[in-house]
Amino acid sequence: MLLFVGGEEASAHHCRIIPNTVNFGKIDPLRIDGLTQAFTMTLDCYSITDPTHYCISLQSVPPIGATGNPERTLDFTGVNPQDRFISFQFICGGSLSCAGSIFGGAVNEPEGYGEPIIGTLPGDSRAPTRQIAQPFDAVLGRPGGQDLRTGLYSNRFTASVYWNYSSRYNNGMDDETKKLMCKKGGSGVPGTLVTQSTFLVTANVEKSCSLVVTGINFGKSASLDNVPEAKGAIQVKCSDPTDYQIGLSLGNNSKGENQRSMKCTNTDKCGTSLVDYNLYHRENGVDTLWNNKWNTDGIVTSTSNNQTVETPVYARLVPNQGNVPAGLYSDIVIVEIRY
Repeated sequence: MLLFVGGEEASAHHCRIIPNTVNFGKIDPLRIDGLTQAFTMTLDCYSITDPTHYCISLQSVPPIGATGNPERTLDFTGVNPQDRFISFQFICGGSLSCAGSIFGGAVNEPEGYGEPIIGTLPGDSRAPTRQIAQPFDAVLGRPGGQDLRTGLYSNRFTASVYWNYSSRYNNGMDDETKKLMCKKGGSGVPGTLVTQSTFLVTANVEKSCSLVVTGINFGKSASLDNVPEAKGAIQVKCSDPTDYQIGLSLGNNSKGENQRSMKCTNTDKCGTSLVDYNLYHRENGVDTLWNNKWNTDGIVTSTSNNQTVETPVYARLVPNQGNVPAGLYSDIVIVEIRY
């Protein structure tokens, strides 16, 4: 004997969010502003009959020691982190409901900071499982704290998908109600369920130095015997407390060791004539010839701790060169830093 029991059509539902790990890899701490990494979350829902309305939100974590600041941060994971961090944000991409805005809208945050992702998936007995890729850009911002140490920066974030398939919303759910599911943690919309997932964001800060050079101009002079000393500058900025050396090449027209020369650039006036000069660094009133003999007195050593350090470069013509044809003379010197 077979027994048949009648009733309403069965309905099965679930939704989950599957985020990827975000890894910025090795980054230059002096050139991180605006660095972007693509990031994707996958919305995975199952619905045979009823439509599924959803709202996806992402928590914000304020910087260490900061209050009321909604920006997200990657925090230094090394010894003595203090308040060192890198700020960043998730920006909604593609055709998402929050496209171009900061992705957020998390529960228990002031006014649900940022914009959540909202949408509706129709029920479909022929293809009940739906997966939708949600694209984002993770964008790094300014470094925080006193200085940006070399090492790993990371943070964990929780994404939540609030979903509702209550029959009372079979005829649709307006956008404000969908957002209310995120802002009220589902409690403001009857029948709302939630699934959460945690993911990791990391960046590995490498030691780095930047270099800015101010050129040297001896100006105009009727005689080589009356040309005053000229001055340029080298600016170095390094992440971390970094010891470095600055070396200068002998230029393009050197006649030999520790000799530099400027060459005539308008050959119709001065042919291949040279004007000899040299470059010096000065310490306690004592000038030392500047070259690129590493680990010797011929180079400059210094330290930068995430601040710009300026080192003057002094230039003087070699005396007793006699008369040279009038014209424009120049040379190219390569500046190199090692750290």
